Amino acid sequence: MEGRSNSSCNNPPAQAQAVSELETLQKVHEEKTQKIQHLNTQIQALKLHLHMKKKKNDNLDEKKQAFHNLTHTYNTLREEYNALLGERSRDHNPNN
Repeated sequence: MEGRSNSSCNNPPAQAQAVSELETLQKVHEEKTQKIQHLNTQIQALKLHLHMKKKKNDNLDEKKQAFHNLTHTYNTLREEYNALLGERSRDHNPNN
């Protein structure tokens, strides 16, 4: 058995094949590492995009609520104005 292991260690084609396989595996590993880094970058960009979109939607909700409040205030004031206008016209026109 010892002779067999020595002959495989001293066999240049076997060493060259092992080195070639190692280089191939290293290249595959580097490619996968780069792909992972690229995907992580895309994930971070997407998270930022979603955060900004959520923030924009929150601003839209606040604007909608402000518009609703202003509309409600306007309608209340308009009703009050019309009521006062009606009272005023009745006060000035006692014939009706």
